[in-house]
Amino acid sequence: MEDIVAILFTSGSTGVAKGVQLTMQNLFKSAELMGTRLGCTSQDIVLDPLPCCHAFGMLAGVIMPFTFGGKLLLMEKHSPSKALSLIESEGATVHLGVPTMYFRELEELKQNSRNISTLRAGIVAGAHCPVSIIEEFDTKYNCKILNSYGSTEAMMVCMSSIDADSVKRYHTSGDALEGVEISVLGENGEFVGPNVTGELLVKGEGLMKGYYKLPNETKRVIDDNGWFYTGDIITVDSSGHIKIVGRKKNMIIRGGNNIYPAQVEEIYYSHPSVLEVCILGVPDSELGEQTYAFISLKKNSMETEESLKKYAEGKIAKYKIPDKIVLLASLPKLDNGKIDNQTLLKLSEPITV
Repeated sequence: MEDIVAILFTSGSTGVAKGVQLTMQNLFKSAELMGTRLGCTSQDIVLDPLPCCHAFGMLAGVIMPFTFGGKLLLMEKHSPSKALSLIESEGATVHLGVPTMYFRELEELKQNSRNISTLRAGIVAGAHCPVSIIEEFDTKYNCKILNSYGSTEAMMVCMSSIDADSVKRYHTSGDALEGVEISVLGENGEFVGPNVTGELLVKGEGLMKGYYKLPNETKRVIDDNGWFYTGDIITVDSSGHIKIVGRKKNMIIRGGNNIYPAQVEEIYYSHPSVLEVCILGVPDSELGEQTYAFISLKKNSMETEESLKKYAEGKIAKYKIPDKIVLLASLPKLDNGKIDNQTLLKLSEPITV
């Protein structure tokens, strides 16, 4: 169980991709625990539109259904219309995806009705998922979308349970899987208690053996006590439910104020004309960083940069309203379906506020 059986590469969204050495235990135990949270059985038919060379697609899309004896539906590339057709024709019961995939399918369903009544559940990971997406699948299609969180280095860390109440399922990523330990490290390097923001540290059966041929990089993220420093900022409530606030590296410091992109993205995802949004910090000589919002709009939308800025007024603090909004036909993606931040940053130019 301790043998290395796979080397998966990190997405490289914040730097050079690194090879993550994973063992039998890392993969198969994580898949078993995930399937248990989902209530997976041999009767499940799992739609996997994700690349199987990345953690989510391999773990949840391949190993999990095989562990429970279920059926696997693979897609070469996600297309909302094809995904919905597969769900209808094959009677899929479980859907995997990143938020963008679910969002595009909901838009497709508004244009072309499909029978997806066989779907009982879905798992979403890879990025912050707007509550509106989870709620719409729940109320309109009786499909429970479960928030989850993990990384290539630590596999699945936490996940909602299929029988969790809607408040926890909508607004948190569930609690830690069995066999996974978590701690929260505060700004001053001390472990903090419930409802205090800090960096997520992880131990457990899903934790990698290390980066391939990069011992110094491994030591940088796993300390002598075995804690893996995820670089993700979270809070944990008194019942152990985890809420992802954002990436430590992605936190924007604008004029001395901290801005977590997910908080701003949530506001724009509630806008009826917004299809996708990505909030990034861009270096600025006066403020330190400026906040850029890269947004793609739904068809026939008449929104402008000015109207979108106005939409955020009163919903978030004034300093969190984007300094610049860049409207794009679509946002660039990495192979694993995540938004490609590095490509977006190349589109930005410093502006004067």
